[in-house]
Amino acid sequence: MRTRNVVISAGFLLTVLATGCVETQKPLPPAAPKARVQTKWEKETLEVLESRRVSFCFTGTELSKVVAYLTDLTGLRIKSSTVDGIDPPVTLRVNRMVLRHALSWIATVANVQWGLDIEAEKIYFTPSAEGLVIPENLHAWKRKKRNEYADALEKRRISFFFQDTQLTKVLSFLADLTGLDFVPVLGEGLDPPLTLRVNRMKFGNALDWVATLTGTKYGMRDGAICFQSRKMNLATIPPREWQEHLEETLKERLDVDFRNETVGNVLGFLNEKTELKFLDEIPEDAPRVSLKRKGGTVGEVIDSLAYIFRAGSYASSKEGIRFGLDDMFTVPEWKESMRYTISRTNISLNARNSEFLNMLEYVAQETGLDIIPQLDEDQNPKISFSAEDMTTKDALDKLAALSGTEWLVDRQAVYFVMKPEGKDARKTDWGIKAEDLDRKTAKAHGLRNSYGARIVFVSRRSPAAKAGMKKNDIVLDVDNFRILDAAELRRMTRAPRVLPEPVRIRILRKRTLMVLDLKLD
Repeated sequence: MRTRNVVISAGFLLTVLATGCVETQKPLPPAAPKARVQTKWEKETLEVLESRRVSFCFTGTELSKVVAYLTDLTGLRIKSSTVDGIDPPVTLRVNRMVLRHALSWIATVANVQWGLDIEAEKIYFTPSAEGLVIPENLHAWKRKKRNEYADALEKRRISFFFQDTQLTKVLSFLADLTGLDFVPVLGEGLDPPLTLRVNRMKFGNALDWVATLTGTKYGMRDGAICFQSRKMNLATIPPREWQEHLEETLKERLDVDFRNETVGNVLGFLNEKTELKFLDEIPEDAPRVSLKRKGGTVGEVIDSLAYIFRAGSYASSKEGIRFGLDDMFTVPEWKESMRYTISRTNISLNARNSEFLNMLEYVAQETGLDIIPQLDEDQNPKISFSAEDMTTKDALDKLAALSGTEWLVDRQAVYFVMKPEGKDARKTDWGIKAEDLDRKTAKAHGLRNSYGARIVFVSRRSPAAKAGMKKNDIVLDVDNFRILDAAELRRMTRAPRVLPEPVRIRILRKRTLMVLDLKLD
């Protein structure tokens, strides 16, 4: 046995000498660090944070008082520490929210950090999280909640009817109905009413409409759906100092008279006059701007510019203000998809003394469109007609004609409104004629696509003429609705308008963006 071992070893050595290499044993990887063992108190606390739901409403309440209230409510030992005696105020309303979410929102609103002090067995709110243990898997938990909410917004369908209902009550209803968490961060004294009826609409589209009609915007933050003012950034709530400075600046008076000015000069003027920082990178093909405002505030000027730039609002953060100039002429993909569906999809209808709302629900089911009837409860006429293999557009036109309504497309939905009668009915003839844009005309005006409508005639002494509209103006938006073609503009001019405010129109004239206020007699 020993001789055989020697022979094998010699063969091995000869192989090594021939190949010129020696196979060495690889070192073992370093041992993974041991996970921290949770204490009994930590496990019990995390269980309460995940399972307990709370409801409260604070308006300018000091953080120390909020912490004392939560201690009594939950039985947990919760403390807060301050710097230089500052006790930040908390303005927040939640309805049956998971306690873990609620603590995150309190920390966000108060501009502090929160975590677990394992040695003291307490939950702390402090300016710095040093020495505290943030609950494990917090980021994974947030990603899970975000995916859960995104799935609900896309796949779930919902029906409701609100009549002059405050937004906070609407969100409380939606929270009870869906099991999701909603947070209104609206500011002191702000709780806009909502009147809206939807029927089996996608949940995300319904929230779009809630935000639109209440003048708010929403987004995901800290495991909840947050509704805020359009002038606040959902991604980062600014510190109190910046927000106070911004609010005071927006109230200041500022007269402007921009005539065919570049976007850079406009923003430079605002930087100089207001000491606000504007963060947008200006596109090379950005058109010029004309805007005249006298006796208005800085906020009104910025609102007008936001409308000119992208038919929307602006976002503020501690770094500055952003308009989103890259989206100045962008038409959302969903609108192109809906335009294709409406013009190319065929449908057959057979209505015999059928209710109008039932017919709209049938069209929605057959086409996959979200259709919103903006009607009162008693406005549901019965209609009768039959048609085979007609386009969805023709079907919508026919339903509108038989029911005395108008339909429009925006915010990922088709919506119908009744024509008002009597004193509420206002003239809807703007006194214009329009045609579709061709690519050559669009390119000549610096547009990236051929969306919009070109004015070919303006009647003298008409509302359009009084507003300053001229021949060859290109209409891009009407009251924040993107205009795709002349047919859509014609529907807008015929649509009834009960509100006394003027119609706000964004136009492009000789490569210069302008806003016109059209008043209907």
